[in-house]
Amino acid sequence: AGGRCCTCNGPHAKCIRCACKRAGRLCISCNALNCQNVDSNQIGRTTPIVEACIQERPPPVVELQRPLGDTKMHEAFGASLLHCEGGNRNDVWDARWLKAVHLKCQQYDLPGGAVGREFVSLLSEEVSSLSRGEVKSERIIVFLAVMLQRDALVKKGEDIRCLLKRRIETWRSGRIDELLYDAERCAHQLHKPQQGKGDDEHIIRVFTRLMLRGRVRAAVRWMTDRASSGGILDPTAMVNGTGKTVLEVLKEKHPEPREAAERAFLACDELPPLVDVDVTAGHIERVTRKIQGGAGPGGTLAMQWQDFLLRYGAHSERLRDAVAELARHLANTIVHWDDIRALMSSRLLALDKCPGVRPIGVGEVLRRILGKAMALATGMDVEETCGTDQLCSGIKAGIEGAVHTMRELFEEKAGTGWGLLLVDAKNAFNSVNREAALWNSRVLWPRCSRFLFNTYRGYATLVLQGTPEFVLSREGVTQGDPLSMLMYAIAVLPLIHALTDRDRWDQNWYADDSACAAKLTRLREWFDRLTELGPDFGYYPEPRKTIVVVKPEDQAEACELFDDLGIVVKSGQRFLGSFIGDHEGTQEFVEQKVQEWVHCVEKLTKASESQPQAAQMALTKSLQFEWAYLQRVVPNCADAFEPLRDTINQKFWPTVLGEGISQQEKILFSLPTRKGGLGVRDPVESAQFSHSVSVEGTVKIVRSIKGEEEFSVLAHKAMIAETQARLRDHQRVQDQRKLEETLEPMDDRKRCVIMRAVDGKTSGWLNVLPIARHQFDLSAVEFRDALAMRYCRPLIRMPTMCDGCGAAFTLSHALDCKKGGLITQRHNEVRDALGDIAALAYKEVVREPVVREADETRGVSALVADLGVRGVWQPQTEALFDVRVVDTDAQSYAHRTVSAVLS
Repeated sequence: AGGRCCTCNGPHAKCIRCACKRAGRLCISCNALNCQNVDSNQIGRTTPIVEACIQERPPPVVELQRPLGDTKMHEAFGASLLHCEGGNRNDVWDARWLKAVHLKCQQYDLPGGAVGREFVSLLSEEVSSLSRGEVKSERIIVFLAVMLQRDALVKKGEDIRCLLKRRIETWRSGRIDELLYDAERCAHQLHKPQQGKGDDEHIIRVFTRLMLRGRVRAAVRWMTDRASSGGILDPTAMVNGTGKTVLEVLKEKHPEPREAAERAFLACDELPPLVDVDVTAGHIERVTRKIQGGAGPGGTLAMQWQDFLLRYGAHSERLRDAVAELARHLANTIVHWDDIRALMSSRLLALDKCPGVRPIGVGEVLRRILGKAMALATGMDVEETCGTDQLCSGIKAGIEGAVHTMRELFEEKAGTGWGLLLVDAKNAFNSVNREAALWNSRVLWPRCSRFLFNTYRGYATLVLQGTPEFVLSREGVTQGDPLSMLMYAIAVLPLIHALTDRDRWDQNWYADDSACAAKLTRLREWFDRLTELGPDFGYYPEPRKTIVVVKPEDQAEACELFDDLGIVVKSGQRFLGSFIGDHEGTQEFVEQKVQEWVHCVEKLTKASESQPQAAQMALTKSLQFEWAYLQRVVPNCADAFEPLRDTINQKFWPTVLGEGISQQEKILFSLPTRKGGLGVRDPVESAQFSHSVSVEGTVKIVRSIKGEEEFSVLAHKAMIAETQARLRDHQRVQDQRKLEETLEPMDDRKRCVIMRAVDGKTSGWLNVLPIARHQFDLSAVEFRDALAMRYCRPLIRMPTMCDGCGAAFTLSHALDCKKGGLITQRHNEVRDALGDIAALAYKEVVREPVVREADETRGVSALVADLGVRGVWQPQTEALFDVRVVDTDAQSYAHRTVSAVLS
């Protein structure tokens, strides 16, 4: 009688949407098949059937035996996983969402003013409606896509405001398809054929654009040609050596769900209570300030969501409250998958591994904010649960502790029949069993378990640009989910515990990278057990990509033990960004990395010719942290960094400043900005103590993995804090000593100028990203002139004579010359800037208020202040401010301090 699928309510005996081969309506009250009184809208939901249904139901004809995973889900959450993508292609909002995610999105940054506030208020209403279950998440994605879609012919600020105002009115009137049609038209007109990197000018333009939008890491990876090994692959392209398209390979990397073995589910006689999580607007604000990255399928960047949530005062506050309400809704109740399906989707990129394909997922920014808020609120639970058994749980410096532990074990015991086994698993994150992961989260991480169940209840849709087809995330954790690493840690924890035997071996896990140190015969036993137990949890070791690291005298024995598996035996191997093994291999690894960074600095040097500020910030805020990590996990590598230091001092800084630098300036520039430097540490000096500090800070992790003491998260955090405090004190003393030694041979005037920047704490502008929308970007001339004045250097390309009065042209004369009105202009610029800042804090700000009128008969001139601000010192009382500009470098002030001059 027109049976329907009991999983997804799809038509026909063999469901065409999930191929489950189960037909008929499944009553959620009596669990009977073909219960005719069940409303089709109730299928899969937890709303109880009315009493009449229970009384009138026919006796069950077929008893359905639930699979183990489904039984566990009902026991844990009172509901089943859907085992399908959900949604309804005939639904109008699903159809609109499909169009929106395939737009070639280029979106406006939201302008300020009334239009921006109205936009944020409307977005708050949509998010609140979603949290109350009144609308589907497709509305929010479509809203952002159609509202902010860039129009090629609308570029001026006022025109953009008018366009957004019209779109907001159209949305409120319900003419959504009209907006979507217009967005498709705009996207089509903006679409340009994708091109390669092109010439150097094109590379620098893209680098600058990314830096001006605050995307520092993406800009550095683009500029240094490390976005990927071979770029982003087209889904229809063929993968070399496989005879398959990229799309086919991506589908293989997202496998069908597998039935979980019983051992994958943690034994639990009594489940812990489900405690509600209180996510507040404060959590959302804290997470938003750190959010970064690209756009999900909807096309809205993390930077844009930062504006929505932080930039518009009370309207942003209401939006933060709405997002926090949505987080609580997902964390504390079981929600319908169709309501949040679009929010859980991700953008899928295929990177060329040369050879192979690496899938990268980028989730919707709102989903990432929600996930990070849950990690902030409940992440400590995972750290305490996993301890040092699984170091990807968020433990601070966990990866460094893993490296130090394995290196210590190898150096202590290798050469006596001991070795180190480094295991590589196949497609680990996409293969871990999802049902077991959710059950284990319910047992070990109950505060976040309902949030995870809601976000993994159905198959997440992975959208690829360039093809109308989708890839479904059906097993494992979804790439683009901020909680995926923590969920994976919980999922494999039972496997780790099953392999633990401190009397026979020491094992270490960081996500899917497992390692074991023991005698060679026991290494073989450990790997055999891992191969036997791993598939039950979705962990599939790959012997041909697994490495055994031993000393040369043990290589023959190791080859004999592992030859039948195809495991490679080496004397040294890369491990978690470090290198463990023989000294020669370590030195070669470090030298190779240093040469890569030298190449990167040379690339940034080329960009600094036209964009010195962007290049300087890219080196300061991103690139130098890459070699800082290597220095922490590899001992005795200082000498290898000399080519990098020479490249920075001999090529990068002279190009940034526009001319050569002295030996004292080389030392000065390596200091932090608060000490008069430029914030790029000398890589040779930093390498001399970085490793020892890291070892000292992670001693609790090392001892725990080696079985010498019980691990305490709080004790470890206290040790990290104590070590960092000692490091800061040590660096502060060293920086002060270096500053004094560097300034001693300088002339008095230069020393005075540099110390003015240090004592006056006027170096903050060197630490601010050159974000264009905040007007923090400086032109090349402005940046170089500012550095020249900071270090008392002559300005580049200064004229010899003043074109106003004919005097010799110097910096002081340029600031003092009374011709041309520059003095008045400078004074007024300072006055107007102070007035704009005062207007942000006080309601009434008046420029040039008249204190006293002029009286010609008495010979009294007018008295006019620069600013009048009401309420600064006393309520309803006007405070008058007068601006003066003083040249503290004037010859007459040569022997006076800055504070004395200003007083």
